[in-house]
Amino acid sequence: MHRVGCVLVLAAAFASQVSNPSDADWQWLDSSRERALEALMPITAHPRTLVVYRSYRSFYQDVPEAYFRLELAPSSLPGKDIFLASLVAPDGPSIQQQLLTLHRASPRASLKALLTRVAVKRVAVDSQRCSAIRSRVDALSDLSIPIPALNVIVLHPFIHRIVVDVNAAHVDATLHDTDAPVVRWAMETAKTIQECRGG
Repeated sequence: MHRVGCVLVLAAAFASQVSNPSDADWQWLDSSRERALEALMPITAHPRTLVVYRSYRSFYQDVPEAYFRLELAPSSLPGKDIFLASLVAPDGPSIQQQLLTLHRASPRASLKALLTRVAVKRVAVDSQRCSAIRSRVDALSDLSIPIPALNVIVLHPFIHRIVVDVNAAHVDATLHDTDAPVVRWAMETAKTIQECRGG
């Protein structure tokens, strides 16, 4: 009985250790977050990119990230643009949570190695198969990006990064206000892309 009791105590101690990341674990995640998200959800644009959007929750690593890209696709019809939408989302827990768990299990593994084990879902659809994509692109021109007041402090906000390249305009904005028109547009666009592929 004494031996069984010791096993139970050790098991409980191990479970407690597993469930509580150390300060070093959190520091690793903080220093790896941007590189990890850029690898799986790249903001870097290329010549045909119109919009790239990425969001995550500051401080709360278990909140799922969001990402999509809209770009012009080659078209054989003159004057008829085709838009390609691609979406990336965590498959299961958030990307940050997966990375934290993987790092704690293999603390000596490189970020590059851990990224190969992160599960994500990828969706791609074009405006020929889903006309709602064209409507989302058309709605972009009516949006504005508000400048927040200088004395506003937001604790642990969502970080919404959006890059827009349309004609001669280039916008690269990071917003914390989920109610901002361009953020609402982005979230609705992500939902539209999911619905185009049936969920």
